[in-house]
Amino acid sequence: MQKDRIVAESYNGEMSISAVARRHVLSSRQLFTCRLQEIYAGLEPVLLLRDIRALQERLAALADTPPATRSDGLTQPIDLFLATLRTTWKDGATRPTDRPKSQKRAAAS
Repeated sequence: MQKDRIVAESYNGEMSISAVARRHVLSSRQLFTCRLQEIYAGLEPVLLLRDIRALQERLAALADTPPATRSDGLTQPIDLFLATLRTTWKDGATRPTDRPKSQKRAAAS
């Protein structure tokens, strides 16, 4: 297919993406869109989720290691962050820094 050949050509590094697009009478935006479509077509959500969970478990294992200490004996601030990684992702938070949203104050009449 012509589109696949053009996308492959844009990855070979001999010409810039813009030059490849001009050569095939395309806009750079069209070629970038084709490249993204190719990437998205290869994504498998179940495999991505499996990989994400495996990496989260590795982060949790890192959080369980003894914290680094400075010469003055104090722990580094990152240790506080790492300590929450072990459980935060299991609770379904989208990121370790998520906080519950505070209730909006009722407007005084």
